[in-house]
Amino acid sequence: ERLNRAVRNVAQSVTPSVVHVEVIENVGSVRSPRGSSGAAWVYDDSGHVITNAHVVEDASEIWLQFHDGRRARAKLV
Repeated sequence: ERLNRAVRNVAQSVTPSVVHVEVIENVGSVRSPRGSSGAAWVYDDSGHVITNAHVVEDASEIWLQFHDGRRARAKLV
C-alpha cells in the first residue's frame, strides 16, 4: 500500500506537466492528421516542451493539449 500511495503521489504531481501532441501533415493539398500522436512534458516556465523527434518530424503543424484541456499550437525549435 505504501508503494501504491507513493506512485499515486508521483503521478498526481507530474500530471500537469504532461501534454498530448497532435501532428498535422500536409499531404499534397490535403491537411490531415498524420495518424500518430505522442506525449511530451513541459520543460520550463518559458513554455518549452520535450518530446521524441519521431513524433514531430515532417510536421506541418504541431498542436498540444494540456492536462486542463487547453490547446495551443507549438513551434519546433
